Amino acid sequence: MGTTNSSICNWQLIDDAKKILSDGNHTSNAVNNLLLDLRSRFNLNAIVVRQRISRPFSLRIMYEHVKNCPTKRINQTITYSEEDWNKSVSEYKKGYYIYYFDENKAPISGVIAKYKPQCILQLPYFSKGVFLGTLDFIDFEQPHDWSEQDIIILSSLRDLIFEDLTKLDEDKESKSSEYDKDYITGMNRYETFIENLDRAIPSCTIGNNAILVVYSDIHHFKLINEGYGYRKGDELLREYARQLQSGRTYIDACRVHSDNFIVAYQIQASDIDTTLRELEIEQKWLSLELQKCCPDSHIRICSGIYIIDNSDIDAATTAAYANMARKQSKQEKGLRSVLFSSDMIKDMKRRAYLNDELPKAIQNHNLVVYYQPKISCSSEKLFGAEALIRWQKDDGTFIYPDEFIPEFESNGNIVSLDYYVYEEVFRYQRYRLDHNLSVFPVSMNVSRLHLESNDILPYIRSLLDKYQIPPKYIEFELTENIYMQSIEPARKFISTCNDLGISVSMDDFGSGYSSLNMISSLPIDVLKIDKIFMKNETLSDNDKIVLNSVIDMAKRLNMTVLCEGVESKSQLNFLKDAGCDIIQGYYYGKPMSQTEFDKFVTSYV
Repeated sequence: MGTTNSSICNWQLIDDAKKILSDGNHTSNAVNNLLLDLRSRFNLNAIVVRQRISRPFSLRIMYEHVKNCPTKRINQTITYSEEDWNKSVSEYKKGYYIYYFDENKAPISGVIAKYKPQCILQLPYFSKGVFLGTLDFIDFEQPHDWSEQDIIILSSLRDLIFEDLTKLDEDKESKSSEYDKDYITGMNRYETFIENLDRAIPSCTIGNNAILVVYSDIHHFKLINEGYGYRKGDELLREYARQLQSGRTYIDACRVHSDNFIVAYQIQASDIDTTLRELEIEQKWLSLELQKCCPDSHIRICSGIYIIDNSDIDAATTAAYANMARKQSKQEKGLRSVLFSSDMIKDMKRRAYLNDELPKAIQNHNLVVYYQPKISCSSEKLFGAEALIRWQKDDGTFIYPDEFIPEFESNGNIVSLDYYVYEEVFRYQRYRLDHNLSVFPVSMNVSRLHLESNDILPYIRSLLDKYQIPPKYIEFELTENIYMQSIEPARKFISTCNDLGISVSMDDFGSGYSSLNMISSLPIDVLKIDKIFMKNETLSDNDKIVLNSVIDMAKRLNMTVLCEGVESKSQLNFLKDAGCDIIQGYYYGKPMSQTEFDKFVTSYV
């Protein structure tokens, strides 16, 4: 039946394992190396070490090495019912447990059931009659014949691994004052917090009891470190910890990392609404107290909250959910805490779906470039277009940019998306040139992430060489905020584009906080005035004053002026009179497919 391991599983394996463990610089590294070696030798899909923890009927995944399988569950706690726990321990007492997949058998429970493993060998570890964990060998592709000698030898390996785990635990215990405490704040470290919360959950969620897990950080803490220095930043963290520990009674609290803190409070389930209101007040007060450390800064605490009202969840998961809510709070205006909701998991799954599907969408050309026309104010003829992306699924429905671009900008996938758009635009320009059709400048967006690497300029050069497009037909747009955040990389990008004969514009001008001095020092070709000024069909007197001033300033700096979001005749007439050069907006045309745009071009050339 399947693979035979006898040629691999011999007593030499024990000597090899001892050598790997003795060569390791640290016990956990040595165990990792050994497990990787074992997985390779036996051609397994996964090896997992689960260790018993203080939480009743619970095992924590200490090590997991997986091949061709998306599970990755280090530090995840698995809690069983008392009945299942006792049944498993009873089964383990014979020394091992082997599972073979059978279509006619009831499926095993848990994460691995989803992947239908062909074979699982579990070797339990007992010390003085107490069950302490298992070493699991898992294969999703084929069954293994585990002989009696195999099990004896692998059991010896299991003993070596758990002896090292025990040694690691003893080292931690001997250094508990050093290991369990954060060196800056003196608070518990995250690992200790999780253990303590795991212990507390069963007893603190009985009856009308619940636990409030609050995960917080200081908004823009990095700027405080950079502006005041790291010593002042550490002082602020210590004060943050002191305020947390001197406040309401808590189960445990810790600094997770940097300026991220987490605290767990026991509360009455019937008082949740009142407690949340009190926490809001406390957060505002805490922000004011922390501001005393850095008077010239604006301290804002962002918090996410998860409520534990039953014992069917582990501490690490609750921390992850509270952290998810914290990230949401950073998007909110003003000071407020955000309570975790199941919609956040849906949003997380949605983001994961988008990231997983992006490579396939690029390969299958489900990402479609749309073009929004730019019209000359003086001639009312087509001046050019802006390239915009749409994601059309196989069923014909669309995923719109505001659904996926923020996600891709946050995780770096925006780079591959932009490169796809660039090549599609260059290909389109080449097509029009080859068919003797009129050609015009097309602008494309540049992400901040492009400016943090050295890849974009060589890539642009490669497209120019490949498609032989005259540079005057290419334009790149950087948003106002990108200029503010990455002034020197932006300056270098503009200079190189100018050398190549490519135009560069500042997009969304007026939506942020541009410095007029910065604008005057950058060789920008086009200033794009944000559509925020076009919010009313009839412009207010104040809007007109601002627009007149901006257009006059840009003209004096020899910039071409484009105004976005133009939707009415009155807006158009004012902008013409004010000296605006180019109009972009629904008044002339929405973003349209390449086919629609080709038809549009014939009417405006």
